[in-house]
Amino acid sequence: AADSAEATAASGAAAGAPRPGDMLTADEMQRAESLALQSTAVQGVVGAATDRDAALQAATRGGADAADALSALSDRPTYRVIYTQRYPDKDGAGRSAEVAVYRYDTGQTAYSKVDLSTGAVEAIEMPADLPVPIVPEEIEEAAAIARADEAVRAKLTAAGLDPDAASANALLTVASDPDAACGRHRCLRLFFGSLRNPVPAFDVVVDMVALAVVETTDMPGEGLNP
Repeated sequence: AADSAEATAASGAAAGAPRPGDMLTADEMQRAESLALQSTAVQGVVGAATDRDAALQAATRGGADAADALSALSDRPTYRVIYTQRYPDKDGAGRSAEVAVYRYDTGQTAYSKVDLSTGAVEAIEMPADLPVPIVPEEIEEAAAIARADEAVRAKLTAAGLDPDAASANALLTVASDPDAACGRHRCLRLFFGSLRNPVPAFDVVVDMVALAVVETTDMPGEGLNP
């Protein structure tokens, strides 16, 4: 009976263990990010910058609203983990993760491969002009900044939208002038809407380094909502 119980436990443990081709578990992602951030390859980019996600979480736990928490980080050196995903090993063996870390004030991205078996971290070379994908947290931050701007709130109200409830989506935007705010910094172009008013009446550009509204522009589709 004891042998049977041990065999069942071993079988259950094996069944629960991730296989080489499985997606990363939450624990594996957390470990990969920790190892990457401690590595020489990533520290060369991150340096003494602040973890934006951790700083915002601490501020909001302390009672600050999103706009105030973001304002406190304006123009400060910050970074965030953009994504952590399974590294596509060619032979399909082992468990490795690819971690991308973006630093806002310098516009640098560190890509690294983390071997989850050994803990080894190595830099991954990527094209210098490879776009860094938007993460949901950035849209939430840009929307909070826009909603705190009185001119944006007035335009939302005029468009028939509740400034505090309108949903937001975003695209990356880059200015043609390299000296402009969005030529130097990462910027998001926000579009607000609702089920009742799905066509955006205007867009809002937010500088994700200065954490401030850059401009608003009326959309050609204004007036198309029912």
